[in-house]
Amino acid sequence: MNFICFNKVYPIKLPIFNKHSSFFSSEIYEQKRNIELLNEYDLCTSHTKESIEAFLNYCQDREIKIEVSNVISIESLSRKYFVEELQKLSNKFIEKHYKEIIEYFLSRKEEKSPKYEELISTHF
Repeated sequence: MNFICFNKVYPIKLPIFNKHSSFFSSEIYEQKRNIELLNEYDLCTSHTKESIEAFLNYCQDREIKIEVSNVISIESLSRKYFVEELQKLSNKFIEKHYKEIIEYFLSRKEEKSPKYEELISTHF
């Protein structure tokens, strides 16, 4: 199976992905070979090639580094695809580094995410 994002194909090993997520337990996805990782209904716009790759690497049992620049995207994707452990790790990072994350968000006007809004309203 492949995820498609930013005009790039990301092959994944579904059994490994399914260790981390219950998203593909539905039979609908078993027949699909290519799935768009993002769609027009996603509220988060902070996704980058690097954050997408970090998310997919985690879901393929590879090590990743959660950083201020990728944590909101990773948290959003982990929520969307039911990757509970990564969502917990992301939220723990957000709790610890919320000031840096807010500063990062305020310095980058093009990004949007309900998580950024939540952080700002909670901490200001």
